[in-house]
Amino acid sequence: GWPTVGGVVHAAGVLSDGTLPNQSVEKLTVAYGAKVHGARNLREVFTPPDFLVLFSSAAAVFGSSGQGSYAAANATLDALARKWSAAGEPVLSVQWGAWSEGGMAARQEAYKRAEAGGFGSISDALGTAALEQLLAAGKRGAVCVSPIDWNRLRLELPLVSRFRTRRVETQVPKRSDAKSGPTMAELVALVRRAAAESMGLSAGGQIIDDEPLMAQGLDSLGAVGLAQSLSRELSLTVGAVFVLNHPTLKELAAALAARLESTTPNTPAPRPRAQRQPRRSEEPIAIVSRACRLPGDVLSPDEMWEMLLAGRDCVTEIPSSRFDIDAVYDPNPNAVGRSYTRRGAFMSEVESFDHDFFGIPVAEARAMDPQQRLLLEVAYEAFHAAGYDKERLRSSRIGVFVGQMNHDWAHMNGEDQLSDPFFGAGSSASITSNRISYLLGLTGPSMTLDTACSSSLVAVDLAVEKLRGGVCSAALVGGVNVMLHSRSFVGCSAAKMLSIQGRCATFDAAADGYCRGEGVGAVVLKRLSDALADGDEVLAVIRGTAVNQDGRSASLTAPNGLAQEAVIRQALDVAGLEGRDVDYVECHGTGTSLGDPIEVEALKNVLGAQRDKPVVLGAVKSNIGHLEGAAGVVGLIKAVEVLRRREAPGNVHFKTLNPKIDLAGFSAVIPTQPTALGRNGEKRPLVAGVSSFGFGGTNAHVVLESWDAAASGRANAFAKEVGGWE
Repeated sequence: GWPTVGGVVHAAGVLSDGTLPNQSVEKLTVAYGAKVHGARNLREVFTPPDFLVLFSSAAAVFGSSGQGSYAAANATLDALARKWSAAGEPVLSVQWGAWSEGGMAARQEAYKRAEAGGFGSISDALGTAALEQLLAAGKRGAVCVSPIDWNRLRLELPLVSRFRTRRVETQVPKRSDAKSGPTMAELVALVRRAAAESMGLSAGGQIIDDEPLMAQGLDSLGAVGLAQSLSRELSLTVGAVFVLNHPTLKELAAALAARLESTTPNTPAPRPRAQRQPRRSEEPIAIVSRACRLPGDVLSPDEMWEMLLAGRDCVTEIPSSRFDIDAVYDPNPNAVGRSYTRRGAFMSEVESFDHDFFGIPVAEARAMDPQQRLLLEVAYEAFHAAGYDKERLRSSRIGVFVGQMNHDWAHMNGEDQLSDPFFGAGSSASITSNRISYLLGLTGPSMTLDTACSSSLVAVDLAVEKLRGGVCSAALVGGVNVMLHSRSFVGCSAAKMLSIQGRCATFDAAADGYCRGEGVGAVVLKRLSDALADGDEVLAVIRGTAVNQDGRSASLTAPNGLAQEAVIRQALDVAGLEGRDVDYVECHGTGTSLGDPIEVEALKNVLGAQRDKPVVLGAVKSNIGHLEGAAGVVGLIKAVEVLRRREAPGNVHFKTLNPKIDLAGFSAVIPTQPTALGRNGEKRPLVAGVSSFGFGGTNAHVVLESWDAAASGRANAFAKEVGGWE
């Protein structure tokens, strides 16, 4: 049997927190299991002759927000102690306050919230001394041990209110005390003080007005306490949901002001605001800014243009800092499970990220896919170039549409990162767009699209549709591609997609597949009338867009020339233009021996009739490889620069026309050197097309028109120097 035990200390406990609507039999059972059933079992097995000390909680005396089941279990524990001690047994239940150096309160940092509410915390030394004194005195029944600052205690219970001294701090005027109620400044001060107390901070300090309180340390239980405090101070009834629906201090104060105004006596009820239906407009869409980062240490559109004019080939050996290509490289194209190329076009410093600038904790930043980090930075650069600052962005109806098809980060970190609470969001493609909306406070549609190589140009089409439908006031369209693992090189090699030579020899007889590349691009779009009214610099206008599908083509991944013709015709129809109006086409141009001829044939059939000027064909892939999910938006940025400068760069690697390309009867130019567009001295608007075709058959085409910068109004008055979030 069990050895003789003189005394037992029962300190077990399990939290099963939840507000009352979220409590359940299961939560109550969990809380009771450790506390109540544990006590009964210890008493029955050991029957200690000297003492049985039960560790209860002050929650059983004062209550605790969100801990109804825990408080009930401890209250039952106290009742058992009183019952057993009344029968002569040496049983004592100690209703402890929050211990600051160990236990559940320390692990959950609940003692900070307790201190903010006027309850002191218990150090190990104080708790040990109190327990020794209670045992020495032979105390039985139930005793509460909790330091209390009576001047700060905010608990309204008859048990403790008679000990409280009157608060001397200035109170916010209640509605019954002032005709107009508290001012906005008074409300902000009240919310600041109450939030600080709920978060365990010093009164009124360390809270950023326009950052979510949850991001600054407020948890769900703190939200309950904050709601209770605000309700008490303002004689209102607000719940935790109200607090969470208005996440920042400024938003919460404004919402409380509106609530007070609507419930103030003799104040006429506000008229319900008529819901204005968004009006559709077919006007052109202005491109008001762009930003990019590309291989070859290109960090801006201007640097991109310099790289294009210089005819630089940005393809290199795969850097060892990414992954060890030697582990999978085999020059034999038929080797199974190997990559027959060791070349690609890579950006520099993809591991760098200014997390402090965006207020992201370093632990969360480390779990973020570099694609999320890079596009976040480039999106900010695009907004800044468009004249937006933090204040103008917050709560604006701006949509975010992102093209992304690469998932290396999730695959290379999946198993060993599952316990990281930030990894799920950090590796999710949907969060690439959603995080931009969250951090900048954008309320328009936010989504990440994956139609493979056409992803970001399909995103442009969707953004244009939402702008014309009045759903968004502006839209950010972005694309990103970062290569972090050898898996896609092996997979693309198995499908014989990649160039053995390691480059995109677009339109050339030596074309043998595409070279993979990295890049990030973003553009900000607005309805043309809005851009002109706001004084934005209009870089170019989108006249028409279209997206379609190959359908039942030769194979799932084989290009379909008829579908390409159809999508180009559709975009021109939307633009109100004819094929002969097009001056330049930024082609999909991957550099495959069959894909290039099919694309050029489609262009010939749509653009070739009745031309009085040549159309110039280009492909940025010849410089930086195929950027996959980011290819479309980067091609768009190049086309914008071509229109602005009325000049098309040469195509790298083009020496001899692919013999399968038939240019007979098609007035087309494939330049190898920078080539002027339009006739000398001509000032008419130029028209460009941009094509992007997904390998699963989703095709996109965008029609652009140049814009006279002098006609686009003054420089944006909102433009400011780059600054952080503070």
